[in-house]
Amino acid sequence: MEVSQVGKTVAGRALEIIRIGDPLSTNHVFLRARAHPWEAGSNWVVEGVVRRLLRDDSKELLDRYCVWILPMANKDGVAMGRTRFNLRGKDLNRNWDKPADPQLSPENHALEKWLE
Repeated sequence: MEVSQVGKTVAGRALEIIRIGDPLSTNHVFLRARAHPWEAGSNWVVEGVVRRLLRDDSKELLDRYCVWILPMANKDGVAMGRTRFNLRGKDLNRNWDKPADPQLSPENHALEKWLE
């Protein structure tokens, strides 16, 4: 398991990716949670996935798959008690058909650069 920073939010909070498994694996799974701050259930799911993958009996699965998780895409919104948008009013779960504006949604921009 490894946690690495891939960018920052509008307010400068670190955006982290959790990696569980072999990064050289041919099979990769990516999960992103909490793009909408009020959707707390996604963090519970991510916590459960991480706990499950860290169990000893997951070794065979992790020999074949690498799981990457962005556990909280909208940290600023969560910290400020918002419901949907980042601090610049952008819904981070929209407009995936074009590149993210690094000023309007640095969170999505960082994720796009990481995915590249």
